[in-house]
Amino acid sequence: MTESLQPTPEFLKFAAGFHQDIFEIHDSPDETLETALNGLSNVERLSLRDFLESAIRSQLSDETLDALWKESKADFYLADPSQIRIFYQQIVDLVPTR
Repeated sequence: MTESLQPTPEFLKFAAGFHQDIFEIHDSPDETLETALNGLSNVERLSLRDFLESAIRSQLSDETLDALWKESKADFYLADPSQIRIFYQQIVDLVPTR
């Protein structure tokens, strides 16, 4: 795999739904992620899932994957880049398989 990963339009659309208080206005992290996923069509959700699964399995560093998130329009960031794969996996787990 290359040293970088290009974000998909679905990833950017999903990330744009995150603002700094998003986890404070929902009752649980899953509810927060589900709310953000509601902004995507079923096809977009599957594309996002595929992209994130690829990112999780990649040999890219946590810092590189964290930078991918930070370069999006998200206004929420993880304090510890080592948690990015776990965060991406939480998203993947909420998207039903084909």
